[in-house]
Amino acid sequence: MSKLLLAAGMALICGTAAWGKNNVPDFRYPETVINDATKQIEKADKKGNHKALVDGLVRLSIAKSQISADYMPELINHVDSFAARVSDVRAKSLLLGLESDIVVATYQHESYKYNSRQKAGDVRPSDPREWCREDYEDRIIELTDSMLCHRTELLATPVKDYESILEMPNVCPEFVPSLYDMLAHHCIAKINDLADSYPNGNENSAARQCVAGIYASLLSLKPIFSTLPTNTRTLPIPWRFWTIWSTWIQAPGRWLLRARLLLATAIIRASTRCAIF
Repeated sequence: MSKLLLAAGMALICGTAAWGKNNVPDFRYPETVINDATKQIEKADKKGNHKALVDGLVRLSIAKSQISADYMPELINHVDSFAARVSDVRAKSLLLGLESDIVVATYQHESYKYNSRQKAGDVRPSDPREWCREDYEDRIIELTDSMLCHRTELLATPVKDYESILEMPNVCPEFVPSLYDMLAHHCIAKINDLADSYPNGNENSAARQCVAGIYASLLSLKPIFSTLPTNTRTLPIPWRFWTIWSTWIQAPGRWLLRARLLLATAIIRASTRCAIF
């Protein structure tokens, strides 16, 4: 079974993935990988093997995207159909993460076209090729909300439970102990990748606000933030971060832990920028 590069979030689609030593797919022959992945998906779906299902869909997506970017809209719908009907919430979240990668890659492939297009109407077209930039942003936020909504289950799932298909973080692993932590960091990286492609950066966009909400959720999980006001998330974003930072920096006797968290955050941010599913 393949191993996805997951330094802090999922490895991102359409790039270089780190696989285990065994059963490494040879993407020089994408048609062969597609045939093998299709068989794996069918078998895993029948047996309810969710980990093998996720693994197979990742292989299929990488192989098809290497042949042509024209496959991306088809892949979005294909992965979404599995995510919609899979019963396991962990597998569902991983598949939604894969779908978000493909959505962002589709936008970035021809961002100039989507940036210049006006929104068609209140209903988003079913074909991603007909979307505008706002449609892509809306869809990424929807996927993020759906991916992280099963917070309790994801927090209760150690990342090591998925080490058969996910590459475990080897730097500051204490900051990504659960599947929720990894997926949350992945969402942050993907949304920032999307927002960074905007012509003017659009720092006040819905995408940036979504990132702020995920950061607040992650920070609330750390013991050093247990004294934060309960209404922090209702504050405007600049004041929210000031409240979090000022509360954190004033906490006594936490200098070493604070330094490690800052280092881990920097490493996580860099690694999710460089790694791709």
